[in-house]
Amino acid sequence: VRVGTGYDNIDLKAAAERNIIVSNVPDYGINDVADHTWALILALERGILRFNQSMLDKGPWSWELGINLERIQDKTLGIIGLGRIGTAVAMRAKGFGLKVVFYDPYISIGIEKSLDINRVHHQDNLLEQADKITIHTPLTDITKGMVNTEFFNKIKSGSSLYNTARGEIIVFDDLYNALIENKIKWVGLDVLETEPIDYNHPLIKAWQQDESWISGRLVITPHTAFYNKQSYEEMKRKAAEELKRIIENKKPLNQVNL
Repeated sequence: VRVGTGYDNIDLKAAAERNIIVSNVPDYGINDVADHTWALILALERGILRFNQSMLDKGPWSWELGINLERIQDKTLGIIGLGRIGTAVAMRAKGFGLKVVFYDPYISIGIEKSLDINRVHHQDNLLEQADKITIHTPLTDITKGMVNTEFFNKIKSGSSLYNTARGEIIVFDDLYNALIENKIKWVGLDVLETEPIDYNHPLIKAWQQDESWISGRLVITPHTAFYNKQSYEEMKRKAAEELKRIIENKKPLNQVNL
């Protein structure tokens, strides 16, 4: 039993060949990750970190520090991956007054009507519309490296990107170039292509040194979106309960290698 959601670090084929059941805990931190996603969005889109840092530095007491901020209401949030977390992010977005569009070829037709959001059948259509893009997909052969130069060349000008899924979905070198070339405005990351953080990467160096071209445009948290005391306890308890079911020859609830 994978004590967590992702199982990209388990060889499902080898497990199946040996008749080994592989399960995970898919529902322990849904709201926590969705909340963290929105914390990243608001920290950047409302200039929270920039204002706070200015106060720490005894800078000017002035709203003009956020001169380039824009109202988030009526903007379009594009969600890539409308699973449990993606859905929770969508519901919060509606509460903030955003339009929501999603791309997920694995979700049944009609869910968009249930949630009163919009669906596109090609990722390019989402990139053309979205002012803010959030990623909530698992790491697979299809999604690994999905956010690359081609992706950034197709996004709407001035859009921002948030990833609380898996770091290897974004090609970090291509993200670096997209930020330098101003193809993207803001980026919020809870996960990185290389973990722990690689302080030798040029993007990380520039961010750490607060170089002018990236100052206030990037927020990084250390793969913590899932965490609080309650979610951590829930994750461990549900993993143990799943293992107990399997040992007792009961049907597992969350088997991923059917």
